[in-house]
Formats: sequence, C-alpha cells, structure tokens
Amino acid sequence: MLRSMRSSVGSIFAKIILGLLVLSFAGWGVADYTFGGRSVSTAATVGDIDIPVRQLSEAVREETNRQGLDQNNPELLRQLGVVDSALERLIVRSLYSAEANEMKVTAGDEAVRREIESSPDFRNQFGQFDRAMFQQYVRYSGGNEDAVVNQIRGEVARDYLVAAVASGAPASPAMVDTVVSFVGERRDVTALSVPTVPASDIPPPSDTALKEFFDAAIEDYRKPEYRQITYIALTPETLTSEIELDEAMVSQAYEDRQGEFTTDETRHIQQLILADDEVEANVRALMAEGKSFAEAAKEAADVDEATIDLGTLSRRAIPDTALADAAFGLEAGGVSTPVEGLFGRSIIHVKTVNAGSVQPIEDVRDRIESDLKLDHAMSLSYELSKQLDDALGDGMTLEEAAESLAVPLSKADAVDVTGAGLDGVAIADLPADRIFLNTAFDSPLDETSFLIEGDNDSFFVLRVDGVTETRLPSLDEVKSAVTADWIAERRQEATEKKAATLAQEIGAQDDLAALAEKEGLVRIDIVNLNRTGRADDNKALPGDLAKSVFDLTVGSIAHGTSPSGAMIARLEKVSPASEIINDEGKAQIAQRLALSTTTGLIEQLSVALRNRHSIEITPGAVEYVIDPTAYSQATN
Repeated sequence: MLRSMRSSVGSIFAKIILGLLVLSFAGWGVADYTFGGRSVSTAATVGDIDIPVRQLSEAVREETNRQGLDQNNPELLRQLGVVDSALERLIVRSLYSAEANEMKVTAGDEAVRREIESSPDFRNQFGQFDRAMFQQYVRYSGGNEDAVVNQIRGEVARDYLVAAVASGAPASPAMVDTVVSFVGERRDVTALSVPTVPASDIPPPSDTALKEFFDAAIEDYRKPEYRQITYIALTPETLTSEIELDEAMVSQAYEDRQGEFTTDETRHIQQLILADDEVEANVRALMAEGKSFAEAAKEAADVDEATIDLGTLSRRAIPDTALADAAFGLEAGGVSTPVEGLFGRSIIHVKTVNAGSVQPIEDVRDRIESDLKLDHAMSLSYELSKQLDDALGDGMTLEEAAESLAVPLSKADAVDVTGAGLDGVAIADLPADRIFLNTAFDSPLDETSFLIEGDNDSFFVLRVDGVTETRLPSLDEVKSAVTADWIAERRQEATEKKAATLAQEIGAQDDLAALAEKEGLVRIDIVNLNRTGRADDNKALPGDLAKSVFDLTVGSIAHGTSPSGAMIARLEKVSPASEIINDEGKAQIAQRLALSTTTGLIEQLSVALRNRHSIEITPGAVEYVIDPTAYSQATN
C-alpha cells in the first residue's frame, strides 16, 4: 500500500516531466550502461545512489499488477521488457536525485512535514493524517524514522529540480493557431449502427478451420500456472464466531453510541430582525387578522419569505443560544417575544415541529453486536498472530500450529495468480488480500512463508505444496471456447461486410432514416463531434471511425467497427475552430504547448546528466529479478 511513495513525485507537473525524461533515456537502452561487479543486492548505482534489487522488484510488482500481468512468467517479462523499463524509471529518478544532491538542493523541515501530512498513503478513512499509518510505513521500510524522513526530503528536493526544468519556453503564436485550428474543428455526422449479425447466421466451423484458428491463436488459450497451497488466515471477519458478548457489553455500547441512534427534534424556523417595537406590534396584529408570519413580515417590514426563513434545524445546529432557546420553547405556529441574539433584536416563528426519536436497543442490536464482535476480533487476530509466529518459530508445521491454537487450516488444491481455480471461477473464502496471492506465487515449493500482515488487521502464513506449470492445451481441452471465439470472429467479419456494402449504396442526399427503418438499424445524429470521437451531448463514434470522418468531405461516407458491431457515418457539416474555441480555450492550449516544448530541454538534460553522473548496472540484476531461481541455479 505504501510502496508507491518511494517512486512517486510530488506533483502531476513533475510526473509529466519525469515521464519525458524516461522517454528520452529509452533511446539509450539498458545495454549502453556500464556494467560492474556489484553483488546482486544492488540493481544499479547512479553516482553515489544505490538502487536496491528489492526496490526494483517492488517496482516490477507494481507494474505487473497495474497491467494485470503474471509476474511469475519470466518469458513474458523478458518479451515485454517490464524489468528493463522499471529499472529505467528508477535510474531516471536517481539521476535527478544525484543532480539535486550535487547542486545542494534541499527541502526544509516544513516542506517535508507538508509532504508527509498531505500524502494519501498516510491518511485514514476520514481523510486526516494518521501518524499510526506513517509509523506502519516506517516499520515496513526498516524501522528507522529518520531514514524515511530523509528519503522523503530527497524526493521533495528532486521535485524542486524537476519544477525548475519544467519552466519551458512558450509556444509561438503560429504554432498555437495551427493546433487550435486542428483540435477545435467540429463535425456533424449522421450515423447508422449496424448490429452484429446473429450467431445463427454463421455455419459451424469445419474441423480443419477450427484447427487452423486454434493453431494461430494457441497462446490465447495457454493454461496458467496453478499452485496447491496450505494456509492459515487470521482475519477479523472469520474470527467473529469466536467472540462471545454479554448483555452488559451490548448495553454499554448502546449508551456510548446514543448519538448514532438518536434523531434530533427539528423545527422549521423563521426569524424577523426588528427595526423597532412598532414592527413587532404590526406583525402580531396582522397575524391576528389571519395572515401568516411571512405575509405579516412582508407587510410590516417589507422583507420576503426567503429572507426570514432559516430552514429546518436541530437545536445543536443553531449557534445562537438565545435564538435556539426561543425556537425550541415554542409550539408549532408560535411566535416568540423579542430575542436579543447575535444579529440583533428579533422575533422567532416556528412553522413546523418534527419530533425527535431514539431507536430502541432491539432495533439496533444486530448492528451493535456485529460491530463489537468485529472490534474484539481485530484484537484477537493480533494476539493469535503473535502466538502463531511463536509457534512457527519453535519449529511447528502449519498443521501443528493450527491444531495448537485451534485456528482453521485451509487448503487450495489449485489456484492461479488471479485467485481462480481450474474452472476459472474465483475460489470462495480465499483471502482477498492481493499480498496473499503474490506471496503464494513468490514462495518456493515446500517452504513455509513468513507470517505476513495483510490489509484490515489480517495475518496469514502459507506453504506451497505443489506447482503445476503453465502449459499449452490441446484443442480438445478448449474446443468449446475456441469454437465460440471462431464464431464471434466470423460474426464480426460478416457485420463489417454488411456495413461496407451499405456504405457503398448510400448517397449524399439519401434518407438515412428510411434506410435505418428498412434495414432495422439505429440512426444517431451527432453534433459537434471532436477528433477524439466525442460530441457535446456525450454521443460518440469509435476512435478509428471518428478519425476517418475528419478525412471526409461533406456528404461522404465512412464505416468502421463498433462495440456493438459496426457503424456507418455520413458527414453533414464542418464547423471551424473559430466557432468553437474562445480566447480562454486558446490560452489553455497555449499552456499545454508550452509544456510540450520542454521535451527538447529534457532530451538535452538527459544527455548532460548521463555525462555528469556514472550509471553502473549490476551484471545479472535484471535477470535475477525476472527469474531468481533460474539465476541462482545458473550462477552456482
């Protein structure tokens, strides 16, 4: 949860600039850096800054989780260059840090404090800074608070340097005008949505066709790696059944939470500020004639109802004590004597009264008992985790420890990295914490993991009892899925062919409404379509079709695929940017262009920093992170 802080920068502007620098370094390639003879604990060194292998591994894990990739597939990591890219990003950040150190750019204590307190990683559910969460991060990072603070201080200093680089030169007026003209143009389109042809229109595939389709896409049907695991999971939710409550505990909790179960009495209050005693007398006289308080106030003081209406309020919602006492001392329809309040002398009218209420204990008993059990289960989870850690430390197996502590021992015969079983369905009751699955697929066969703290006061420990390697299936194993995919592809092809045929038959003046009715299509009128495929009324065209529309002349036709099948679009009108983008919008585009012009500065800076600071990558570090087991075997 807190790892992202190590690799983050303080502002979106800084992140953009760092992203540009990463791109500028990508051209150099990892192979261009100098290799030295460091141990595998250090992935790379930039100047005097070490990048630990652990930090690189965490960056890779975050990236694979973000992309939904299998971190335990070495070949996939190599093909996509995931580890190389992660190392590039860390090197770029370290280059900035090294330069900031050399230039003696530093951040003061106040800036560091603001950075820590504003970080979402250290905020509780109420959005407030929580020192306990910060201390948890400190413990995760090695337990040295001074070291963590200094690390954050360095990140803030690095951001200062990034901000200085980001002050690029403004774009020229000619460039701004060109871009405004391009992005500001809008187009009106009449579109026809062509639904996907039904599956019944597609004849089943021959054995030969299905085999050819499967062979061409066999990697899409690869079976994932499965692991057989035995584990002990201590979560508050699963331990609530162990908690016994007595009536005194429930009653005390009910009393402590009275405010939660109480609905305050409220009153619709009107207040008329008195200019003099005559106004009060006139109001009372008019009300005696049958007029409402609002009508009387209008006639006597020339104020409308909105001015005198305070709304429906509870007593504690009224900051003026005198006003509150007066309002809550009246019956509905009553008018107070003059009140000396915070805003002067006034009279109060109570329009309506809404009685308060208190939920009886029986109505909220289930909620109170559930909350109490969960609170106690959190404490029990922590206490059991300490006992479990001691038991494992004494050499007990998971089976022995579970029996000794009377906690459940669970097994999963086959689970993939997503938490699904052999049938592709998520395994019920498996810990939902992502760290659990990461640990299961990071742990060697037949070894018991450390006791690990997960989210929401949960703890777990596991052992991998078996590994079924990823493999390519036979056609018979996945025939139904392959057949469905083959039919889906043929349906899309038939739909696109139908759209193309219709597009050739449509003229510039043809009535598309009549054609839509004849062919059973849906007509869509799209106004002010932009180049991203979106219109002002949230209607849209698929991206590729929108691009084609902006290449058309009025009356011309284009067609393309859509999520529901295919679409045909006829261009009806072109609106130039001058009719769409005002001066404010033009200024915003100029600002974005100013940012983009910093790319050249970034490229020059990347070369300069590369020449100023040594970059040394540990031989084998990337391969070690990709596949630690294979690396260890190869180097022994």
